[in-house]
Amino acid sequence: RRHTRYISVTGVQTCALPIYAVRQVIYKRFDCSLGTGLGKVKGRMFRMGHLGDSNDLTLVAMVAGCEMGLKLAGVKLAGSGVQAIMDHFSTHAGGVK
Repeated sequence: RRHTRYISVTGVQTCALPIYAVRQVIYKRFDCSLGTGLGKVKGRMFRMGHLGDSNDLTLVAMVAGCEMGLKLAGVKLAGSGVQAIMDHFSTHAGGVK
């Protein structure tokens, strides 16, 4: 099983609902703990951490949990982040480094 050391986080911002409520839905339903926004973006975004030992599948699962949680919270999505990340990994051998 291939693992890569990731050194970043991804920020998600939505104006549809309070970010705290979205994070709570994702945590309670999928046991996925997300970081809060810091500084000027506190309360306006959340952070999806993918630091350390991850692989393509764990990243797809993280995006899927967030996308499902956003939908459950009533956020209207313009597209699918899950489909986008699967498309990326299926066309880029070796995933992200």
